[in-house]
Amino acid sequence: MKFTFRSDFYIDDDIAGCVNQVATFHNYGKVTAFTIDLNQKVNGFPKKIVDFFPPVVASDHPVGNLDAAFYSYTHRALFFLKDQYFWKVVSEQERQVNPALPVRGLHSRGRVSEQWFDICDIHSSMLGALPS
Repeated sequence: MKFTFRSDFYIDDDIAGCVNQVATFHNYGKVTAFTIDLNQKVNGFPKKIVDFFPPVVASDHPVGNLDAAFYSYTHRALFFLKDQYFWKVVSEQERQVNPALPVRGLHSRGRVSEQWFDICDIHSSMLGALPS
């Protein structure tokens, strides 16, 4: 699986000043950052996703093969989804309150069904049972 998301916020102190970036995640656990203005890959990328987005709690990380990554304007946060779990990326506001949190750290996983109540969990066997 490969997907891309656009972020209009700083994703790395090393690339400060490059506000518009696109990060592409690959199923082999790497993240690549691009600058839109320069239309090129940022030096030093790709990086391991676990290094670029370190876990807040050791060994609580999706590692790779993500199902989705999205920025929620409601929560003002970046989320990673894998299977029935999500990880929220530490925000700069959270780091101001608690500087011990790692930059771009991933909070402990939570269950998607406990965060977003309007997302249905439909068993794949039911998809064929729906009327046409």
